[in-house]
Amino acid sequence: MALLNIQTIEEANNFLVTYLPKYNKKFTFSIKDTKSVFEKLPRNQRLEHILARFSRRVIQNGHSIKYQNKEYHLHNENERVLLRPKTRVMIIETLDGKLYASHGESIFKLDEIAFREERSEAFDKPIKPKVKATYIHPQTHPWKWPSFERYLRMKNRKEKTKT
Repeated sequence: MALLNIQTIEEANNFLVTYLPKYNKKFTFSIKDTKSVFEKLPRNQRLEHILARFSRRVIQNGHSIKYQNKEYHLHNENERVLLRPKTRVMIIETLDGKLYASHGESIFKLDEIAFREERSEAFDKPIKPKVKATYIHPQTHPWKWPSFERYLRMKNRKEKTKT
């Protein structure tokens, strides 16, 4: 536009009407000529397992996993899966909130273990709280002796002033 000595907005708009078709013809190409750069999803993979939140966990001694302050067991369709303790697994939290564990090439569903209390009121005896006896040192104890001497001096002064 500077080479054509265009100085007003109206001249620039008139120039663009003729220039844009030439520019587009020179630098654009047809969509039919391009191929898709997106890969097709393999048959054995699921999209919700790819677009998910991943975190690593270790199998505990009870063949369970702790995730977000809850405990889970691994299940493969209808049966429970038992992996050795200290086995590392990958937790998959899908966008819809489902939880899976991946170990090797296998993916297992996670089922939450129901909360259980440590003690049962029906079966366990009630626990009586232990009463702590507080020990009070005598006034003649070395830690208390200076303050006890002060107390005795003050007491003697008060008795002398009364008489």
